[in-house]
Amino acid sequence: KANMEDGPKKRTFFGSVKNQLGKGVNAEVADYKADDEQIKEMHDLAEKFDQDSEELFRFLQVMTSSLASFAHGANDVANAIGPLSTIYYIWQN
Repeated sequence: KANMEDGPKKRTFFGSVKNQLGKGVNAEVADYKADDEQIKEMHDLAEKFDQDSEELFRFLQVMTSSLASFAHGANDVANAIGPLSTIYYIWQN
């Protein structure tokens, strides 16, 4: 283990990537300061959960939304390839 006298801890590549990807994930929505009274009231009335639950489900929410986005993009590709493959089939035959 490194002592504090050894200088700052070197960041690994994985640690840097994790830090960059986690910037938006680590923002606490409950601490949001809104100018609009209606939005402020909505945030104040929102259900609050303990930090351990927030930490557990934060990763799951990000992964679920990422996979849903990937699936949506795959469907767009399939919709674009269908007409192209039909045109290619007609052109070849």
